[in-house]
Amino acid sequence: MVSQLGAKVAGVGAYAFWNNLLYAEVAGYKTADGAWSFLSQGTKSIDQVQLKGVNPYVRVALNHDWGPHSAMIGMFAFNGDIYPDNLNPSGPVTHYRDRGFDAQYQYLLDPHTITAQVSYIRENISNGDVTGIANNSSNTLNQFRAKASYVYRARYGASLSYFSTTGTTDATLYPTNTGNPDACGWVPEIFWIPVQYVRIGAQYFSFNRYQGASSNYDGAGRNPKDNNTFFLYVWGAY
Repeated sequence: MVSQLGAKVAGVGAYAFWNNLLYAEVAGYKTADGAWSFLSQGTKSIDQVQLKGVNPYVRVALNHDWGPHSAMIGMFAFNGDIYPDNLNPSGPVTHYRDRGFDAQYQYLLDPHTITAQVSYIRENISNGDVTGIANNSSNTLNQFRAKASYVYRARYGASLSYFSTTGTTDATLYPTNTGNPDACGWVPEIFWIPVQYVRIGAQYFSFNRYQGASSNYDGAGRNPKDNNTFFLYVWGAY
């Protein structure tokens, strides 16, 4: 949920990193309105998330470095109370409760860089008023991601990612043929970094499962692989 709120809400937080070992962060998020409205410039009103009050976020992580190796493991929690109708911030709210963990290992010694990452997030969604929003009074989403990447001489690289989303079946919340949000697949990628601040690459999103089915997920013969997508991109940072 937190990653979906960018350019739509405002947040204030503080963090500390002790002895290169323990990281801790606390933050609060609210609707980017009033004095904070400049943070949502370019967002249409219909897309503007309306939060009820201040919504807390907390994260803790342990870090350890030894030689060319580095490892991290962390966990986070976020509580979000969101009005279902962005244009009518009143009445019952939908409660999002996210809990998750992530871990990373990295080997960094010229000319090689190896990185492995894994994350898992469980989100519970409960509605103050389910009328027209969902069949169930509460639903869950589970998201798992894993990624391994290799970079040679900080210039040539490749990665492979796996993603999986599972969740509660709810025909109203997920108006599809299956009423289920399940999806999984792979993302291979190759890239080139000609200079430090430019990256050129290619990605291919390959779906094994989509909208809760491995075939004919829409009842009209469409299969998950029909959503496979190839991207060419140029990325820059200044």
